[in-house]
Amino acid sequence: MSTDTQYLIKPFIEDDLPLLTRLINETIERSYVRAYPPKAVRFFLDYHARVNILRDAAAGIILIGWEGKAAVATGTLVGNYISRVFVGNQYRSRGVGKMIARELENRARAGGLRVLELDASVTSRSFWERLGWIVISHEVEMVEDEPLEYFKMKKELV
Repeated sequence: MSTDTQYLIKPFIEDDLPLLTRLINETIERSYVRAYPPKAVRFFLDYHARVNILRDAAAGIILIGWEGKAAVATGTLVGNYISRVFVGNQYRSRGVGKMIARELENRARAGGLRVLELDASVTSRSFWERLGWIVISHEVEMVEDEPLEYFKMKKELV
């Protein structure tokens, strides 16, 4: 568990699921609609559904950033793969996303991992690059007849 002046980072527990799901869905619905076509947005909402959150919680670690009783950020680590990093729109550029990312990296390092991977959305690529991640490839997959663009990224832990 780590803290900042106003944020508390804690591991996910199942009681957090409603708040976590709301944070993720609201972030996708507010941020991704400007960057992705409707079917790609629906793909993201389905991909980050409750059943998948619970699956990842069982296989790895999900962290939540809290401000008081509000879930404001989250990130997941399963094996050497980081996913589901979301920061509520009103909490962006306040450091809580960076706190989540750093804590996931620290836990991976403590677990003996040396290289991490993730798939970055078009809206998050620059965030990850500022944290030292590098783009491995630029991918475009089709969701039915609409493109879903993302970047495969990696980071070597030192």
